[in-house]
Amino acid sequence: MSKRAQTSVEYLIILAVVLIVVTIVASILNVASSSSATSAPFSRQMELVGKDIGIEDYLVTDTGTNITLVNNEVSPVQVTAVKVGGTWVASSELPVRLGVHDSNMIYTTSHNYAIGTTYRDLVVINYTIISTSEKRQVSDDSFFIIGVSAGTE
Repeated sequence: MSKRAQTSVEYLIILAVVLIVVTIVASILNVASSSSATSAPFSRQMELVGKDIGIEDYLVTDTGTNITLVNNEVSPVQVTAVKVGGTWVASSELPVRLGVHDSNMIYTTSHNYAIGTTYRDLVVINYTIISTSEKRQVSDDSFFIIGVSAGTE
């Protein structure tokens, strides 16, 4: 009977060691995948959503930039121009009409960086309130897109 008990204890010890190894490996893989998800394809900082016309999302690559604009105004607007990094961007999507709380992505090839390039570009957005034809501009020293350029997918 003692041989059976010893075999059972050895089996439980082996099982415990295997479970510990599996847990460690799973933790390592989880950390590796989450760290690559935050650093790839790019890192960025966004404090842009709270503006009258904000930037909801963006991606800068070696071939161009996608910028998703969002209307935080109380009435529909027409975005007429976007300046990124000192250059008015060329985009077939401009001008674009945005209803209240609507968002729309614009793409431009006139703003891009080589893969891995760190950028910090001031953003200026010109727009018109449709109901009053009042022209406005979102522009201040804290309105930046910041990150590292990604490759094309």
